[in-house]
Amino acid sequence: MLFNQICLWIILNIPNPCYLLYQTITINDTKSPLRLTVESFISNMSYLLIYLEFSLTFFVYTLSSSLFRREFRQIIRHKILPRFPSNTTLRNNT
Repeated sequence: MLFNQICLWIILNIPNPCYLLYQTITINDTKSPLRLTVESFISNMSYLLIYLEFSLTFFVYTLSSSLFRREFRQIIRHKILPRFPSNTTLRNNT
């Protein structure tokens, strides 16, 4: 499970430093409006990947850990589902 987390972290966090390095190298270049727009888009996507890593942690745990899945099911059954009572009626046939 730790290996999965590390792989996910590396894959999702590498683009941002690469973009920042590119931005530092090309800071003195004259850039067209199209190039500025593309760079802005890439910057936003690199930050999106960083934030996405936090939400994907849940899915990594769910896919890789049977203990986590078991505990998660118990929480759902005991904490969330009992709040919604079933509509069962009993009839007394005498």
